[in-house]
Amino acid sequence: MFAAVSNNGGSTVRGIVMGRNDSKQPYDPAKAVITAAYQGDVKRAIAQLDEGADVNARDCDGDTALMLAAERGHIELVKVLLKNGADVNAENHNGETALMRAAENGRAAAVNILLAHHADGDAGDIVNSTPLMRAAYRGHVDVVKELLACGADANARNAFGNTAATLAAHSGHSKIESMLRQTDDIGFVDSVQPKLRAVRR
Repeated sequence: MFAAVSNNGGSTVRGIVMGRNDSKQPYDPAKAVITAAYQGDVKRAIAQLDEGADVNARDCDGDTALMLAAERGHIELVKVLLKNGADVNAENHNGETALMRAAENGRAAAVNILLAHHADGDAGDIVNSTPLMRAAYRGHVDVVKELLACGADANARNAFGNTAATLAAHSGHSKIESMLRQTDDIGFVDSVQPKLRAVRR
């Protein structure tokens, strides 16, 4: 995520104007919702949604407000967006979902909420990297446990042949690697895999 200076003197975040209003450009409440999600501004997001803003609007990267709120751990905003009909499994231009972004950034509470709203725990991005793989690679133990408890497939492989365990090993997260390799013994997958399948129906 980055902020850059726009030509009209405002600042932009992932292509969304956040600075002063430009009278030459029509006001777009949908963009305001995305900006509010990035900033964690619950009141502003609610106000824009009340004015009819599209909760599933996208920025120039294809990100939705839910993806940005989940990535940054803005829990109340995640709840507000889901309550207002945000698509929990929407994908951006790279095939990323809100769950992937939350998992990669260690937002365990957001992961829990998204899974409770039927987020696909085994969805893969453009290189078939799943939420579990992202969390394992980054060393987020709590997120890995949450995903496994909801039946995420520990044996899935990305486009390069890596599993979550091998990715954890590559990045030096031995505790997570061990946890993933012992998944069958722990009983996570066999006991809760039906739960994940039921969520997808």
